[in-house]
Amino acid sequence: MIEMLIVVAIIGSLSTLVLTKTRGHKESGADTAVKAGLQQVITQAESYYNGNEDSFNDACDDTQISRQREKIGKNTSRSNSNVSCEADDQRIAVSAYLRSNGKQWCVDNDGYNDLGEISGSACVSSSE
Repeated sequence: MIEMLIVVAIIGSLSTLVLTKTRGHKESGADTAVKAGLQQVITQAESYYNGNEDSFNDACDDTQISRQREKIGKNTSRSNSNVSCEADDQRIAVSAYLRSNGKQWCVDNDGYNDLGEISGSACVSSSE
């Protein structure tokens, strides 16, 4: 009987360890999906720009971009699933909160692709 209790305790400890490790991998995968999705929004916005008289105005409201933002929102931080998008005539920036650390990742058409936030229609390094 004691041997059985020891085996059950060992299995319980191992399963806790495995579940803890798996959770970290899920969050890392979700972060990768967010980053790739934000970059995809910029790619779609550049197509929008070319077909919209060389302007990003209203790109954030474009149907394809809106759909992509919704998809990104499913992988963001559970406490904030908002995917921000700001555009003006010549610039566009998108950002979302990462699931693993709750920090904001920002991508813009000038090549910024890092932790940061939107200021105007561009990404800036966050003050953290």
